[in-house]
Amino acid sequence: MLVIGGAKIKFNAHLGEFKVLNDVPTTQGKLTGTIVEKQIPNFTFYDGFQMIYYLHIQWHI
Repeated sequence: MLVIGGAKIKFNAHLGEFKVLNDVPTTQGKLTGTIVEKQIPNFTFYDGFQMIYYLHIQWHI
């Protein structure tokens, strides 16, 4: 899975933004996150929601 830095995300009713925090390659000049980018700081929700529990489970695409 690839995610472009700055991508808008939605988790249930929570809207937010994905941030790439590691030194990674770019795709069309934008930072590209991979499955390793799944830490709490990677996800900023506008209402303050945090994905604490959900980041500890195995992701399936």
